[in-house]
This record gives sequence, structure tokens and C-alpha cells, in this order.
Amino acid sequence: MDALRTFFAIAGTVVAVLGLGAGVYYFRYQKRRNQLRISLTSRAIISSHSPKEITVNYAGARLLDPYVVTIRIMNAGPKDIRSDDFDAGAAIQLELGVPPINITDEADGRELDFELVNTRLDIKPILLTTNRAYTISLLCNGLPSPQLTRDRIWGTDVSITGDATVSRLRELRELVQAAPGQTVLALLVVPVVLLIAPLYFSQLPEKDPDPAPQTTTTVTVTSAATPGTPSPSSATTSPSPTATP
Repeated sequence: MDALRTFFAIAGTVVAVLGLGAGVYYFRYQKRRNQLRISLTSRAIISSHSPKEITVNYAGARLLDPYVVTIRIMNAGPKDIRSDDFDAGAAIQLELGVPPINITDEADGRELDFELVNTRLDIKPILLTTNRAYTISLLCNGLPSPQLTRDRIWGTDVSITGDATVSRLRELRELVQAAPGQTVLALLVVPVVLLIAPLYFSQLPEKDPDPAPQTTTTVTVTSAATPGTPSPSSATTSPSPTATP
């Protein structure tokens, strides 16, 4: 029991301090900065197992290694990103490394102002509302290797994730960003619970140690015979004298 109390005391104190610090940091820092997340998913159209007769052509040219690339732009911050928040009115520049072809749906394309320049995607200054995702679809001849070459937006952290980490991290991040109040509450409540746990365990009554096993000792007492007094067990009967006729 003592070892358990010590463990909870140490673990609760450490986690409580870290949790409280994380809660304060998130509340003071993350709440006042916007988060613009750009993620890419790439899907090959033709695999190595596809028949050779299957080809993809665009404008009379054959694409030897075609990929459909979906670019998702998410404003996960607490405020809208306005067009005048873009540094000097310059676009966000995303280098893909391969020439892209725009195949974005017309409805999605009207929500964003972007331009394809050689192997680069430029996202021009436009209103990006909070907790809103925007999608761009591209056809590329080769697997893109995305890299941000210009990402200056006032009061906003811009980051990019590729195919390997986009799915789970994106879902978790968007969940946290969509519910900042619940996140801060969790970061503050959990450390308090861990601080109270050692106090609770310290109030538990201690168990009595197991009693020592009782042993039964049998003592045999043998009484000594009094000298000169024959014991009943040792008494002998003398034969009666026989009368002489």
C-alpha cells in the first residue's frame, strides 16, 4: 500500500504540473493564433499491376505516372483569415515538384482563388472562414513532394502534412481545434484528479498484518512413582501360601 501511495503521489504531481502548464499554454497562446492546415493525399491511377493497354492522356500527351492529388486547406483557428492578413498581399506558395493539371470541381473552385505556375500552386489572398475546409483536386504526372515556399499570414501558423501522417493527425487536430473549451477543461481537470488521488489513497485504512500462524504444542506429563510405594501398574500379587495337611 505504501508503494502504491508513493507511485500515485509522484505520478500525480508530475502529470499535474505538466497538464496545468499545457492548459495555460494552450489557453494563452493557441487561442490567439490562427492555424491554417494544408494536407495532401495522392492516389495513383495506374498501378504496376494494371494492364499495359490502360493509359492516361491529357491534351494529346501521355501521362506515364499519373496521380490524383487532393489538397485540403483547413482554417482550424478561432478566427477567420481575411484577405488583408496575407503578408503584403502575397499568395501562399506550395511547391509540388511535378507539373499539376487542375481538375477541381467548379463548385469547389469558386470558393478559392488559386493559380498553377509551372510546378507550383499559389493560393491567393481570400477570406478563409474558421473551421471550414477547402478542397483542390489536381492531376499530376508523378508523385508530388510538397513544400511551402511562402506562407506568411499575419497571426497565423501555416503547416503542411503529407500522405503518411495526414489521416489520424488531421482528425485529432481538427477535433481539438473545433472544441477549444473542452480541450482546456480536460487539460485542467485531469491534473486536479491526479493531485487528489494520492490524498484519497492516504485516507484508506491500513490492513492489519496477517496474524502469525498459531501452533499447537502437545506436552506429555509423566508422573514419577513415590519411592517405596509401588505403582498400581507395577504391583505384583504373591501367591497365597498353601495349607499343609
